[in-house]
Amino acid sequence: MQEIAKNTSYVLESPFVFWVGETAAFNVNYLGEGTLTSPTNELYRGKEDVSVTYLSGSTTVSGRTVTTKTATFTLAGDYELYITVTDGGINRTEAIKIFIRKKGVY
Repeated sequence: MQEIAKNTSYVLESPFVFWVGETAAFNVNYLGEGTLTSPTNELYRGKEDVSVTYLSGSTTVSGRTVTTKTATFTLAGDYELYITVTDGGINRTEAIKIFIRKKGVY
């Protein structure tokens, strides 16, 4: 379970490192009270939106926890997964940094 860091737009445990070919979905816990609604995800590799290619499934919310779409990483590189949610009528966007490494490459 990831939590949002104070005074930053990244989750506390960010960055995450995976190997090419791995998949991941994240549970992000929002501190506070109230109802979260309208969760969405976007995935960027550099400046390119690769959401359509790499994300599948649905973004869901239960209480104060958002479960992201599943990301399947087929190319090495640095990614950012953006989570947008409405929290008490205010839109919030946080990010998870994700580093995808190819075996044998340092």
